[in-house]
Amino acid sequence: MKLCSNKYCVEVFPEFSPDKRASDGLASKCKTCHRDYYRQNKDRYNCGKWSKENPDLARAAKLLWKSNNRHKTRQMNAESKRRHPETSTKYRRRRRSAIKKATPRWLNENQRAAIKEFYSNRPIGMTVDHIVPLLGKNISGLHVPWNLQYLTPQDNAKKGTSLVGV
Repeated sequence: MKLCSNKYCVEVFPEFSPDKRASDGLASKCKTCHRDYYRQNKDRYNCGKWSKENPDLARAAKLLWKSNNRHKTRQMNAESKRRHPETSTKYRRRRRSAIKKATPRWLNENQRAAIKEFYSNRPIGMTVDHIVPLLGKNISGLHVPWNLQYLTPQDNAKKGTSLVGV
C-alpha cells in the first residue's frame, strides 16, 4: 500500500492520480492533499492568467515549443486521434461537408476537372489552400479553381481561416 508524501495526511486509504513520470506510475501526494495544496497556493498557480493577459506571447511560446518538439507533437496528435476517433471523424465530415456546400452547382465539368487536376499536380511538400477560406469566421469562399493556391504546411497553418495572405 502506497503512502502519501504529505506527512500530515490523515487519509486511511488514499487515492492517487496517475503520473507517468513516477516510477510506480502514481503521483506522490494523494488526491486530497494535492487538491488542498493547490487551493492554498492558488496565487502561485494562476491557471492561465498570464496567457489570457498576454495572448500574443502565449501563442508565440506555444508555436516555439511545437516547432522545437515536432516529434512529441506528432506523437501527442496520433495518441489523441487513437483515443478519440470520433473527434477525428467529426472534423473530416465537417470538412467534406464544407467543401460540398462550397462547390457551386453552376460549375461546369471543365472547372471540376481543373480542381481535381490542381489537387493531383500538387508539388511535394505543399498543401492546397483556399484563398478565401471555406469555413471563415466572417466570410466563406467557394470551392472553385480560382480560389485555390499552393502553400507550405507552415504557411497554411499560419493563415488558418483568415482571408489575409501570409
